[in-house]
Order: sequence, then structure tokens, then C-alpha cells
Amino acid sequence: MLDEETVDVVLFRGDQGAAMLVDGDTVVDLNSPAPLAREVCLELVDSTIQLLASADVPREVVDLLRQAPVPPAFNTTPWLRHHRAVILSDDRFALGAFVLTYDSDLGLCVQEDGDR
Repeated sequence: MLDEETVDVVLFRGDQGAAMLVDGDTVVDLNSPAPLAREVCLELVDSTIQLLASADVPREVVDLLRQAPVPPAFNTTPWLRHHRAVILSDDRFALGAFVLTYDSDLGLCVQEDGDR
């Protein structure tokens, strides 16, 4: 089933609280249970990346992200309630045996942790 092979993520820079979209200056308090403004929701939906388990994205990466909790701020809207947040620190995000990196030209890349 395709749903089990995909995960929708929104990329941020920052910390576990307030985080800024990687391709913008919108800051979101991911832990806030308060409803997000419609404009913010639309920007987050427009910034969504869908990862598909394939040769480019290992199945384990998709599974690990699907197991991550949905941020409280995303639960406030049906548009985002199945999305996960990836919060990059120095353009990197450790995930199990993998490291997700972000480059403005290449986008999101997945490497095994030992491949650095």
C-alpha cells in the first residue's frame, strides 16, 4: 500500500520548540496546541516533502519518520495531522543509522551514518 511506503515531512531549522521553515522565514511553535493561522498552514503544506521508500530513501528512514510523533501544532489542522517535522541543526538530522542533510540546491539527502 502506497501510504505505508510514504511519509510527508516539513523541514525546519531550529530547536524542538520554535522552528523556522528551511525555505522561508516562517517560525512555528511546534509544541503549541493552539490552531495555526490559515496562511501558516498553507505555507507548511506548500513546504511539504513526500518521501517514498525506494532506492533513494531507505524503507527504514520512512518507517522511522512514520513512527515519530506528529507535532502538536500539526494536530490542529486536517491538512497537517499526518505530517512529521524534521528539525535540522547545521543542516543535519540524525535518524537511527541515517543522517538526513539539506542543501538548498540538492534538497533533502539521506546518508547512512557511517558515510560522512
